[in-house]
Amino acid sequence: MTGAVERPGSIEGAIRVGAEELHVLQVRLKSIEGQIERIFSRSHAELTSDEIASLQDIDHIVQSLDALHGYFACLSDETVECLAIRIPGAIETIPIGALRDRLRGVGETEVSRGQPELF
Repeated sequence: MTGAVERPGSIEGAIRVGAEELHVLQVRLKSIEGQIERIFSRSHAELTSDEIASLQDIDHIVQSLDALHGYFACLSDETVECLAIRIPGAIETIPIGALRDRLRGVGETEVSRGQPELF
């Protein structure tokens, strides 16, 4: 997620921030998938059916995250602006501190590649 931090005090804002988080996960997982495929291709060994199924699972998750991002981004555009929601209780269920801050609309908006997000 990049750019200005949006304060998700409305349903529209909360959905938009959530959609962006799904997009970030999709991009990161797609990159990991590519790295795994390159590692397997260098090994010159035949992939087992379980390994092939795992790669297919990763691809399915990437596609699902991309679809959810699109769905929630569209949903945020369709939401009536005057609706407000109480976010604090829901946000406290998020165990990853940096993600929790981004969903609140505070903290860093960039997710650094290779940096773990602390609980």
